[in-house]
Amino acid sequence: MVEIDYNKIFSCPKCGLSGNIYLVKVSGNKIVMKQRCPDHGGRSFTVHLKEKDSYIHLIKENVFRCYK
Repeated sequence: MVEIDYNKIFSCPKCGLSGNIYLVKVSGNKIVMKQRCPDHGGRSFTVHLKEKDSYIHLIKENVFRCYK
């Protein structure tokens, strides 16, 4: 079985920065996320729901929170 490097998936493919995640949505057996890099704009990507324990810490680190 191949080990997936989630640090690379959660980074901008152009510059490698971890941008803010501003949307997390479950769709079937996948999680759809939208992330914004400060330099290169937004992108969306999907990851498998059943492997969430492998990347939940990355979501917690990068999630964008708004407070009034």
